[in-house]
Amino acid sequence: MIGVTPMKIGTETRGAIIEDVLWENNRVVTCSRPIAAEMKDGAVARNITWHNIQVDACNRPFDLEIMHRQDEPNQKLFSRLENVTIDGLVIHKYKIEGQNYESHIHGLDADHSVNDVQLRNIRLEEKTVRTVVDMELEINEFVHELSISK
Repeated sequence: MIGVTPMKIGTETRGAIIEDVLWENNRVVTCSRPIAAEMKDGAVARNITWHNIQVDACNRPFDLEIMHRQDEPNQKLFSRLENVTIDGLVIHKYKIEGQNYESHIHGLDADHSVNDVQLRNIRLEEKTVRTVVDMELEINEFVHELSISK
């Protein structure tokens, strides 16, 4: 078993706002996924940046997701995720164990979406990511303003 997610916002995201979060110049040895935002409790997360991240080995690059809290069937507050940047992510080896290798970006619904995601300078096993297909990235209809560039 490998560690799960070393640079993560969530799963507990109570409160009004989580903002101006920066991870920079980090090295990860081995993990399931190095980067995640799992928003479950009503907070708005914005201006979140991962910059210059080196990963030796992982299963998949990242997950950004607005989701229901499974143990609260009457949940009334849901999150949003805005202005997210992943810039300079280098993964030397991925798909190392287990299943579910696809990274994903999922909003919950039209009112609880993921907005303005910038993916820049991402390399997977010496391959520069230029498209959603290059990254094996799954997105849903509640993701708005996604850009990928080298």
